[in-house]
Amino acid sequence: MKAVILAAGYGTRLLKDLQGADEQHLQDLTGTPKPLLPIAGFPLISYWIEALRGGQDPIDIFIITNELYQGKFKDWAKNYPFVTVISDGTSTNEERLGAVSCLQLIIEAFSIDDSLMVIGGFLAADFDCFL
Repeated sequence: MKAVILAAGYGTRLLKDLQGADEQHLQDLTGTPKPLLPIAGFPLISYWIEALRGGQDPIDIFIITNELYQGKFKDWAKNYPFVTVISDGTSTNEERLGAVSCLQLIIEAFSIDDSLMVIGGFLAADFDCFL
């Protein structure tokens, strides 16, 4: 089995909320992709990776992001050699491809013909959980 984490969004609503926050620790999160936001001290995506591994041999995990955040995901992924980070090639929110096109890009780029688990990068638009 293989897994894909869709993380190619730009977090425009969250960005506005963070920039308008009164608390400095929230403002400091500006520019962080949502899956890399800290939850109890660790990026949310790290919890997903550990759950997917389940104490077994790692499965192939692909993360699709955008040009803006690709470097941040690659830096994070240095601790996970079985994770592949790929960009969808977009640089702005207006160019984004959408989940289905991103999924198709991964399937075609890596010739995936195996079972595939798809995880949405982050579904919460409210940042109160980071307080």
